[in-house]
Amino acid sequence: MKDLAKIRVEHGLSQKDMAKIFNVSDAQVCRIETGQRVMTLAQYGMMIKALNLTHEMQNQLIEEAIANAKPQRVRKKKARE
Repeated sequence: MKDLAKIRVEHGLSQKDMAKIFNVSDAQVCRIETGQRVMTLAQYGMMIKALNLTHEMQNQLIEEAIANAKPQRVRKKKARE
């Protein structure tokens, strides 16, 4: 999420601060900011709650989360004989 760094800086937070919010490493936050990783919906929720974002920003983040969501692979259960 390219805007994560902007939001983080606007709130005066470091990558380590964001890592504590997301319960991940600061390296993971760096990967999210550079677009190498996609935030989970849970992480979007944690960020919205922790940063007390405006409704406009919340809606923007939700739209981005939906656009970036990757379908989960469903594993078929093997039939038992």
